[in-house]
Amino acid sequence: MKKEVNDPIKLVYAGRLYCNRWKTLAAVADALKVINVDGIRMTLDIYTQEKVTDEHRKEILTSEAVKIHDRVSPQELTEIYREADVALHVESFEKKYRYATRVSFSTKIIDLMSSTCAILAICWDRHAGFQYLQEHDAAFCVDEVTKIEPQLLQLAMQPELITEYARKAWNCGKQNHQRELIQDELMNVFKRIMQQHKGGALISDNSDSAKL
Repeated sequence: MKKEVNDPIKLVYAGRLYCNRWKTLAAVADALKVINVDGIRMTLDIYTQEKVTDEHRKEILTSEAVKIHDRVSPQELTEIYREADVALHVESFEKKYRYATRVSFSTKIIDLMSSTCAILAICWDRHAGFQYLQEHDAAFCVDEVTKIEPQLLQLAMQPELITEYARKAWNCGKQNHQRELIQDELMNVFKRIMQQHKGGALISDNSDSAKL
């Protein structure tokens, strides 16, 4: 599986904005504003079923490179992914939402691996989906808001990395194409997180990560 990287590079997020995911997307938009200061090098298209408030629009639509769209059908989304370069998987970095979503591992991750896009996961590093993608080297993994801009800048400077990680994501999905196998592995990640919690190994409130 190989496809040419667009110019400008196309980022896509499809999903809900709840649990303050929209704030993480706003951070991506802020990074794009810097990267695109001398011309459009990257764009971001957001597809969501949720009502987008005026606050969301104000924080996310900081440049012409970012657009918000209504929900599309699965068939339409498949084509959107095929024409895009990087699919985003994002979660909130706020403490209450980190803990609320850390063991969620929706089948969306499986779908992203078959999207033909490279995956950019932007979440707390204890999030089960993040750990799965990181362990399999199947995505660009960003675990702090301050790392978003450097990661995107690297992709803008080295678009060949997008091709490489699109292949890695595709191969990971292909090798583990049965949903049951991936769900079992994600469950193992979940069990490890719970064991860490029992052993007091979760990040403490005094850590820098916990303050994000």
